[in-house]
Amino acid sequence: MSDRPASVDLVAAINGRRLRVLRSDRGLVLPQISGDDGWSDPPEILQVAQDPEGMIMVPAVLIESEPRSMLHVVAVGGGSSAEEWIELDDLDQLAHPPAVADAIRRSVAEYRGSAARPAGRPDWFHPDWQAGVDAWIDGVLGGTEVRRRAPSEVIKFWSLSAIVKVPVTGMDGQDAVFFKAACPLFRAEPALTQFVAGIARESVPDLLAVDTERGWMLMRAFDHDDDERQTWAAVPAAREIARLQMILVDRIDELIKIGAPDRRLPNTVDALTKIITGSVELDQLTADEQQAAQAALPWLIEHLTALEATGMPYTLGHGDLHLGNVALVDDQVLLFDWTDAAVTFPALDIALLARSSGVSDSPADRDAILDAYAHVWRESYPAADVDEALRLAPLANQIYQTVSYEGIYRAQEERTRWEIGGVVARTLRSLVKQWRASTQAAG
Repeated sequence: MSDRPASVDLVAAINGRRLRVLRSDRGLVLPQISGDDGWSDPPEILQVAQDPEGMIMVPAVLIESEPRSMLHVVAVGGGSSAEEWIELDDLDQLAHPPAVADAIRRSVAEYRGSAARPAGRPDWFHPDWQAGVDAWIDGVLGGTEVRRRAPSEVIKFWSLSAIVKVPVTGMDGQDAVFFKAACPLFRAEPALTQFVAGIARESVPDLLAVDTERGWMLMRAFDHDDDERQTWAAVPAAREIARLQMILVDRIDELIKIGAPDRRLPNTVDALTKIITGSVELDQLTADEQQAAQAALPWLIEHLTALEATGMPYTLGHGDLHLGNVALVDDQVLLFDWTDAAVTFPALDIALLARSSGVSDSPADRDAILDAYAHVWRESYPAADVDEALRLAPLANQIYQTVSYEGIYRAQEERTRWEIGGVVARTLRSLVKQWRASTQAAG
């Protein structure tokens, strides 16, 4: 995902018709998060709001002003008498830019239903969502020895997914399990994870329950060092994704039936063409860059066609296989976060894995990853030109990611596009640069 915009994090803690504020040398201001990752850290937001049982009302709002601000709006309890409060009707007293007050008013109206809920807003911003999650968890754990021992805690969310920590008793060696909810665009993730688990249970998170209609899944915890610079699991992960893809070659129809997007050549070409002529980020490109992208389209299509012609069959691609989505549990590689999975060209996953942070800086590590992956495919498909597929895969994967991000932009709430904004525009520029280099080399 793209880098989070540099900003100041402001927390608007609201109780009924009142807003908690602080008095500073600038006047009345909102509490501020001291860290640099508040938008994805609900516990920190609630801590600053001084109510661990508060409800984050709306997605973080990016305020384009000086200084640029990230606004978090939280429904809280009464607070102590030492706090200073103002009425929501008096928001103009804030020392912040007027856009902050406007965003607070709009957020409160949307949360209370006096303004329309924006299209694409995830369910986890509904007041009753977490209670519904707890009820579902209690239901699926009923009849087992495992029980929820305390209210669940949302530990991370954004416009695409929410992660909830669930304290439990009765589970060997664990005091918590984890719940994940996917946005409507990625609602097939639990079904796809469950499908992969059916053929290689040890290679995906241990699922306790799934709700395929709502895009929910409950899973056992597993140790994971969320540091993409770790390279220890890259080679075994390359072997494992190749093994899984090999098994799934003959299961494409089933995968599509349960919700895997069809990202084979015709659909990819169609999606790429629409992006180049009408992306939501097309206005970030100059007129010359837009013309160059259109000129590059035939070359990009030829590239994808050549990849299909290598003889490696279509299968399930993970879609986001970097080292941050790989773990090692009891010496077994675990591949998780199948959010972006689709039926596609198999070699795209290995192109992304080999480019993972900490790997791309070492040619020897990168070659070891590619060799481990290629070895599995060569044994079963000796007639396929695996080396050519690996050569073509990096650029094709850029196209794949462009299609993925464009789909996210169009599905998510428009004002949350900042979360991953700029990716499509940057990738189109990169594709144009590679087309020009190829044209110059050929000329």
